[in-house]
Amino acid sequence: TIFTNSGEEIQTLIENLYDAMGTKDSGTTYEGFRTGMADYVGSHGYTFQSTEFGTDHAGVRSWIDNEKPVAIFLLNGFHLIGDGEIVDNGTYDRYTIHNFSGNHVVLAFGYRTITYYNADGTVKENHRLYRVYTGVFEMEFGYIDIDRSLTFGGMLGVNVV
Repeated sequence: TIFTNSGEEIQTLIENLYDAMGTKDSGTTYEGFRTGMADYVGSHGYTFQSTEFGTDHAGVRSWIDNEKPVAIFLLNGFHLIGDGEIVDNGTYDRYTIHNFSGNHVVLAFGYRTITYYNADGTVKENHRLYRVYTGVFEMEFGYIDIDRSLTFGGMLGVNVV
């Protein structure tokens, strides 16, 4: 599934949600997101449904497998890996990691795991990645690596019916 952020309608939607969620320069709160989405969606004749995942990453993957996005709230700084910025060089991978300050919300719609092994075949490390719409204009899509230092302020499965 690929989402797009183009056109006047999408920009208007973003601005309306920004207002409905009570977004400030510091971002949108978890509760502001939930109530703002419910109010906005309700005002257009639909119902906003959500499922809280806490730290249940298996639940998040299951939700995504059912083609539903998950809002992930990142606190106290975050990093993103842009599309095409995980390069397999044969014997090692090179990631370009972009670090940001502040709080942020990304929308996850895919996932992948990259596993590295020792010479004896034992697992050296795993990197569990969520494919996200970043909300960062210079990098529309990318990944967050949940095995790096991220502080989650919540993970919320979203559905509009």
